[in-house]
Amino acid sequence: MGSPFLKEREQSIEDIGSPPSLEKVLALDPDLIVIYDSNFEDYEALSKIAPTVYVPYDSTMGIREEVRLFAELFGREAEADAWFAKYEQEASKARERLKDIIGPDTTATLIHPNGQELAVLGDNFGRGGEAMYHAIGLKANERVQREVIDSGVQYQDISLELLPEYTDADIVFLCSWDGTTEEELKRVVDSGVWRQLPAVRDNRVIVLDYQTFFYFDPISVLGQIGALADELERHFAERS
Repeated sequence: MGSPFLKEREQSIEDIGSPPSLEKVLALDPDLIVIYDSNFEDYEALSKIAPTVYVPYDSTMGIREEVRLFAELFGREAEADAWFAKYEQEASKARERLKDIIGPDTTATLIHPNGQELAVLGDNFGRGGEAMYHAIGLKANERVQREVIDSGVQYQDISLELLPEYTDADIVFLCSWDGTTEEELKRVVDSGVWRQLPAVRDNRVIVLDYQTFFYFDPISVLGQIGALADELERHFAERS
């Protein structure tokens, strides 16, 4: 909860607490319960209320696999097909809008401050990575592709000194999180390493709003495609 793309749907969500209140779950009379890692210890108790399926947090390799998985669980294959069609529609619209900005080989790196270090993110860890690398079609630089995306780690801490090796890209996206302090962010952007990055010197850094881009559920991903296109259009219009 917290994604701007889910606000209307959040109104119908029942807060069952964390750990979940068995009494509240029972009162909802569910036909199926889906849990992941943080609720695994409640599996036995929940399974007495309704059939319970455990889906490990990192068990899917991307949004497409996730949509298909839950469509099968809930018997909603038609809705999944509609989502895929909507995704392609939004992606096509975004690529058309950006055709004079983004070429077939335009590269991008997605980073965010993480305490005393930085993290490089892949295409399946939120922060707009799905929209960036798949819907819009930006490419990761060679090292990010190999070490972060192809390896499956998706999230890799790096020191500030290594930043130039991961940000050798046409565009650098910076997305903090709600726990990032102003001091942590200042430590990065005021550093000599940051200021010497080609993307910084050439004004090719785009700061992404945390609330808009953090989430990577199917509905938020659809909204992020257009939102990312907006950010790219706005940034490059200001540069020209």
